[in-house]
Amino acid sequence: MQRRAYAQLKSKSKKTAFTDSMCQAFGFERKYATRILTGNRKYRKPKGRGKTYSGKATGLLKRVWYATGCMCTKHL
Repeated sequence: MQRRAYAQLKSKSKKTAFTDSMCQAFGFERKYATRILTGNRKYRKPKGRGKTYSGKATGLLKRVWYATGCMCTKHL
């Protein structure tokens, strides 16, 4: 309902006043309120770093690590 009313407003000053009143009424931040009113809410999971080694390489490294008596990397 609020989104339709916001979409019908033409001037920037009216949209600003509408956003301000919504922020006061609901306690939202301005950025969040504009995202709600424009329908531009995008949530995505952070990508992260990814894997450094493949499964085969990890298995080989574990075997070498166990063969050396579980040494730390500094002494390996």
